[in-house]
Amino acid sequence: MERTWLVHLRQKAGLTQRELAEKANISRNYLCEIEKGRKTPSGPVAIRIAKILSFNMELFYTQIGRDSRTLGRRSGCRLSRMNNTMQLINSATQ
Repeated sequence: MERTWLVHLRQKAGLTQRELAEKANISRNYLCEIEKGRKTPSGPVAIRIAKILSFNMELFYTQIGRDSRTLGRRSGCRLSRMNNTMQLINSATQ
């Protein structure tokens, strides 16, 4: 369950995985695991990443934040919630 929203925000900030990992004081491998949805960051790590990329760290712990696959589903409700989440993320980073 890849966190495509996180990859999008990192790229929008102009950061590589290595650069974000260094700023967040974590390994690049750990960041990669977080982006791929294989690991959920601890509270302190989530806070650091959220501050660097300017989003609400709670997104890591919501179903929408964990399941980016809803973007490809035809379920109107899930797609609508994901679109709303992406709009919130985009407005918070502008």
